[in-house]
Amino acid sequence: RDEGLVEEVRVRSGWAVGVAFLPGGTGAVHWADGRVQVRDAEGFASVDSFDLGETPDRETVHDLLSIPGTPYLAVACRRGVRIRDVQARETVRHLHRPDDAARRRFLTKALGGAPRQLRRLGGIWVGLGDDEVYSIDYHHWRNLLATGNADGWIRLWNLETEELAAEFYDLEGPIRMVKFSQDGRTLWTEGGRGVVRCWSLESIR
Repeated sequence: RDEGLVEEVRVRSGWAVGVAFLPGGTGAVHWADGRVQVRDAEGFASVDSFDLGETPDRETVHDLLSIPGTPYLAVACRRGVRIRDVQARETVRHLHRPDDAARRRFLTKALGGAPRQLRRLGGIWVGLGDDEVYSIDYHHWRNLLATGNADGWIRLWNLETEELAAEFYDLEGPIRMVKFSQDGRTLWTEGGRGVVRCWSLESIR
């Protein structure tokens, strides 16, 4: 019996689904094929709805995250992260890695060295990819967005400047999970092979 059931949204069997909650009692649901719906939590009226799968890039969606204190919804896609203003019903930012030349310059300047040699691991070239993002998390007081990428890269984005603040990669393979600790000092990642790592943010700034 479903006496406590308030709302039901059906999806195709076997398709990945994710949920995020925004300020003002709204919730967002995504499907792997690129569809996202934002609904009011009380009346379940549609607040926003968009389909990244119908864009020229044919996006897929892997994760959702609301940015606290804003109407923004961060959407982890096949090509970076799209920031959606659900009140204005428009995408306001697109975060994606710089091209290879800019990335090499960044690593040489910020980390003191060029990227390590590319390696074939788990069917992908670690260190190279189209910036497909599997997981995202938000650092509240530094205003940073962490992304875990299919090509093994972990990136930290400054949401105020929309610039890449830091990047490094894990040779275990695609990064399926990124989570900031509650004290904001570390970032936890999981590379899809059962290995969870804890990174000090002080050492990777």
